[in-house]
Amino acid sequence: MSLPDVNSLFAITPQKGTLTSTDRPSTVQISFKSASEISIKDLPILRCQVIEPNVAEGGETIASIPVKLTVKSVFSKLVTFVYLLIAITS
Repeated sequence: MSLPDVNSLFAITPQKGTLTSTDRPSTVQISFKSASEISIKDLPILRCQVIEPNVAEGGETIASIPVKLTVKSVFSKLVTFVYLLIAITS
């Protein structure tokens, strides 16, 4: 099974930010939304890049950390049967 585009499945807030060595840890929220049933188990489909801004123009990536995710979307399946009751009398 191939995965749909990751950008359509996940929303990351904030998408980027700056931390100094004296900052406290920062929370990153990852939201999952799927329009169809999908199951992803322990796959490193997102990456957290650590960029040193002072090394080169635009910064230099010094680490690319895989983020393993496990998600599952399940939709209820219902089947409706309509029975027509006809009473025939003589």
